Amino acid sequence: MHEEYLLLILAVISYQSYAYALEEPVTVTDFDFLRLSDINKNHVIQFSLTNNSGVEQSFVQIVQFKDSDNYTVYLDLVKVTLRPFQSIMVQQPLMFEINGAYSASIFVWSSIADPVPLSYANNTFRFNLLSCKGTGMCFEGSVTKIVDGDTLDVDGKRIRLALVNTPEKDEIGYKEAKNFAATLCSVGSSVLVDQDGMQLYDRYDRMVAVVYCDGTLLNAELLFANHAAILKSFCKVSEFGNEDWAKRYGC
Repeated sequence: MHEEYLLLILAVISYQSYAYALEEPVTVTDFDFLRLSDINKNHVIQFSLTNNSGVEQSFVQIVQFKDSDNYTVYLDLVKVTLRPFQSIMVQQPLMFEINGAYSASIFVWSSIADPVPLSYANNTFRFNLLSCKGTGMCFEGSVTKIVDGDTLDVDGKRIRLALVNTPEKDEIGYKEAKNFAATLCSVGSSVLVDQDGMQLYDRYDRMVAVVYCDGTLLNAELLFANHAAILKSFCKVSEFGNEDWAKRYGC
């Protein structure tokens, strides 16, 4: 009986040692993306670093930002020292200003010269960097209806996409354009609406705007997929006429 009890204690100690060995020396948690203003460079990502050991640890924290094409757009390195079991909140400003979908990967290494990982988890987080331009209205809302390829309702407000024109109901390509818009910006999804500051509404009292769906610009994607044509006659009266996507198709 005594031997069985001793073996049980040894088994528990062995398991605890094994579990401790598997525990990350440093953990990365509580990731968030904070919109601090309408200026992209003032947005930040935020996360917590925790020293899980009973000794002070010094290491390097590396944050790598990639765009939707998996290209690295920014890399930042900071040396950090944490006391035993200390946790800190880190805020990393975004040093780029192009709207789109991004990922942020946080690496914790012992040093640059000896890059032993101290955090084993896949600390990669995705976020959308979106902000409005000009002086028009800017708001986030939910898609409530897809009217056709270039018109949709957001929170019940009728939006006419700036600078693009898709086929009408009795024209070839109407269904394809509408389905494309419905797939990219499905009903119920969250979008960002940036009103055209130079032509706020059209003659039917629809708000003229660009619409971002999950970080993707619907106006541009309709052109890229050949579901829309550029409205050249409006290029000079739209604040978006000088955007790369508009100039690429004739503005």
